[in-house]
Amino acid sequence: LNQALAFDQNFVLALIYRGGAYKQLSDYQKAMIDFDHALSLDPKNPTLLMLRGDAYRLQGGYSKALADLNQALALKPDDAAALARRGETHRVIGNYEKALVDLDQALKLAPDDTFALAARGDTHRFIGNYQQALADFDHVLSLDPPSATILTKRGDTYRALKDYKKALND
Repeated sequence: LNQALAFDQNFVLALIYRGGAYKQLSDYQKAMIDFDHALSLDPKNPTLLMLRGDAYRLQGGYSKALADLNQALALKPDDAAALARRGETHRVIGNYEKALVDLDQALKLAPDDTFALAARGDTHRFIGNYQQALADFDHVLSLDPPSATILTKRGDTYRALKDYKKALND
């Protein structure tokens, strides 16, 4: 990607991919530079807006995240990834009803989206809908190899239900 951008520093696709790689490496400063540059060239790109919004979310910039995700969804209302990230942003700031609306819609579009399932499971867990949380966490575990994060969240849900044996197992 660096070599491609050395040939053409305004190659939007390479900026998207490199920004995404930086985001995966948690180098949000470099990711934001690439996303901002790409958006200066293609300001109505919903994928770019979703990626930058997600990077803002991961850094705790929730109002900026929501602004980008809302703009992405105005351009592409059926974007399951943007809906899931906006739902997760709402969950983190305590807007659980809005979170569930977005996450339910994302899962109608992409029923096996593990990010959306985990976020919806977390939302249900935080508001005390433990059976729904377990169903979402079980679904994630059926799709992906077990992860410490999902097992911990499911274990905490079992603990809240006073099913201590299952909690300890997870």
